Amino acid sequence: MPLPPRFAWTIAEAAARWGCMAADIVGWAITGRLDLVSAIRTVSANGQDVSGIVTLPPEDLLPMFRRDGSGPRSAAVRRVRPPGSETWLRITDPANGIEIEAADVLITTADLERFEDDHSLAKRTAPGGSASRYDWDGFYTALIRRIHNDGLPDTQRELVVEMQGWFERRSKDGDAPDESTIRRKISALWNELRA
Repeated sequence: MPLPPRFAWTIAEAAARWGCMAADIVGWAITGRLDLVSAIRTVSANGQDVSGIVTLPPEDLLPMFRRDGSGPRSAAVRRVRPPGSETWLRITDPANGIEIEAADVLITTADLERFEDDHSLAKRTAPGGSASRYDWDGFYTALIRRIHNDGLPDTQRELVVEMQGWFERRSKDGDAPDESTIRRKISALWNELRA
């Protein structure tokens, strides 16, 4: 059985994924475009015990993510918002709030994917979570469209070369997977349609 999808991404991982600065992400959180969360130990807030995954106030976190890298490694957080709530709760015990380290500030995968959809930032990821070098989802869409519109060519190699050209036309530097990689990707479909 495969592993379940990852629960969350750090700010640094999301910034690398989106090609932006961590400060940009915190700024988007300040403007309400996404939530920053962390797992906290039990605290008392507005007379109730709160623990687990909570939303953090991005304004309190901003100093940790200065563009010049001069920010502190942690920040005092004095308010949290429990899951499903729109109300911020003031932490009363401990009296000075809690310290959150930059590495512990997360974006849930659900929020990250929603943000990507809203802003057309979707990245294709390979198994294991790293970004794929090639757009295989787009490749399969183009392959199906090609077969639907024009049918199959006479040989599998013709289709491989044609699809390699598809990658080259979409790449800034003409980069494309090698023929053997493309052949592996289409051979099952080719064999099924030729049967």
